[in-house]
Amino acid sequence: MTGSVIADAGPLVGLARIGLLDLLRDLYQEILIPPRVFDELRVSESRLGSRALLEAIRLQWLVCVQPEPTEELQSLLLLVDPGEAEAIILAIQRGARFLLIDDKQGGPLQRAAGFAS
Repeated sequence: MTGSVIADAGPLVGLARIGLLDLLRDLYQEILIPPRVFDELRVSESRLGSRALLEAIRLQWLVCVQPEPTEELQSLLLLVDPGEAEAIILAIQRGARFLLIDDKQGGPLQRAAGFAS
């Protein structure tokens, strides 16, 4: 297991749908999500994979963490959706080694912030 990973909803939903969400728990010490991502996951309660996501939240290996408010967050909201913006800010603030996002616009931002894409 290595460090923390910060995740947006898309990759989590994708892994849950194909039954591989537990892979993240096996690979990382912490899987952190910002509040907007938490809300996005709860909206999807009736979708395929939602049971695994809700179980991960219940067992607290998928943990919701509030990023500190910053001006950068407001700027990012002009470029990506709120969940991705919060995930990027949270990853920077936590000094996370990994950031999981799936937005096309997020890739260049992810690389600019020093995360592999």
